[in-house]
Amino acid sequence: MKIVRPVIVALLLALILVSCEQNEHAPFIEDQGFEVSESGYFYVQHPTIKATDADGDQNLTYMIIEGNEEGIFSVDSQKGSLSISRRDLLDYETVPRHFFKVAVSDNHEKHPLESTAMIRINVRDRTELTDRLIAYYSFDGDASDHRGIHHAEMIGAQFYNNRDGQNDSAVFFDGTDDYLTIPDHDDLSFPRGDLTISLWVKPLSYQDSTFILSKGGGDLDREYALGIDSDSLFFISVYNPRNSAEDYRCNSITQVNYSDWYHVTASWDGYMLSIYVNGERESSQACNVIPRNYSSDLFIGTHDGEGHETSFNGVLDELYIHRRLVGINEFRRLYPEF
Repeated sequence: MKIVRPVIVALLLALILVSCEQNEHAPFIEDQGFEVSESGYFYVQHPTIKATDADGDQNLTYMIIEGNEEGIFSVDSQKGSLSISRRDLLDYETVPRHFFKVAVSDNHEKHPLESTAMIRINVRDRTELTDRLIAYYSFDGDASDHRGIHHAEMIGAQFYNNRDGQNDSAVFFDGTDDYLTIPDHDDLSFPRGDLTISLWVKPLSYQDSTFILSKGGGDLDREYALGIDSDSLFFISVYNPRNSAEDYRCNSITQVNYSDWYHVTASWDGYMLSIYVNGERESSQACNVIPRNYSSDLFIGTHDGEGHETSFNGVLDELYIHRRLVGINEFRRLYPEF
């Protein structure tokens, strides 16, 4: 009896050790699909490849093993979260769908197991935003107008990370002497309204009043402007043609939290100014004026082409200028994160 008992214990220990060395289940993953806009944003927050493992003590790792030759998409090896590395290559007309294979592996020391699945990425067309689009600046490494002829000249401003952390995909302004200038053109004047300006903006520091964008400068030839006032509220202004130092203004309700990203849309239909923040209409203000069409440039980051106390300190991205009222749902489809 004394001999049998140690033998049984030894057998049990051996069985336990063999069981520990075995890896009973491979990770489970199914084919999955996601949608992105041509501007390079997923239509869900935190897009993540879903996988599980019946062996609950396993940590999973993810890797793209087939497809994605141009490196458009990336996957976080530990979390399985998806991101876009080359949004400049997203084009609905050229490739409306992308496919790639992902392998997910467990971390078993001796017998790791792996499973694979196909990931489908559908690209949504953004043609609805091209209707009466006057100018579009993606700021992906240049300040050109991707819609037409209204290219910007950069004075001091530098390319910077966008809200997704992509390098050289937005523009940084130091709040002192950085700005962009766009030569005057009748396309950029809206004496009868039908103006919509939209952009992503990340203000970095408080100033008494700052101009993000301004058509005209000084007190003599202003037409319209977008900025942040002394109460840290976004505003859109249209100027009185009899006294362009006097403006009709509409302010946001949202107060700026500096270093946060905001999507701001401001419009004027000839009678009413309206402002939207992160996809929500916040306020409107009557504005029954007809501003003059001055021979003044459009400035971004300042209001008169010079650096001073009202210059913008922060980051801008994805600037659209339309000669029509753009429905906020159009931007919601483009930027589903709000």
